[in-house]
Amino acid sequence: MQQQERVENGLYDSVTVRDEDGDEVRVYNWLSVKTEAEVRGSNPVFQQIDDAVKIGAGDSWTEPDAVSERVAKELQEARGIDVRDHDIRVIDPTAEEVDVL
Repeated sequence: MQQQERVENGLYDSVTVRDEDGDEVRVYNWLSVKTEAEVRGSNPVFQQIDDAVKIGAGDSWTEPDAVSERVAKELQEARGIDVRDHDIRVIDPTAEEVDVL
């Protein structure tokens, strides 16, 4: 399977693209996420502490510059975390505006 086909099917950990501004950007399709939460039993509450969210590229704790739309959507739906709030770009490597390198 060629790289373009793997990207189109979401079968990649990361890929380098040239974005619409001509910059090379590494787009991750795999993240590590660490969160802190407060849980109370007297008045059942589960509260995620957003300031304590740590996002890493792949299995590292290096913050990624960009993630795929699939990963961003999954993180938003599963944990309510918007990567854009952490200065991480969301790039679709299959979009016409970007070129897979």
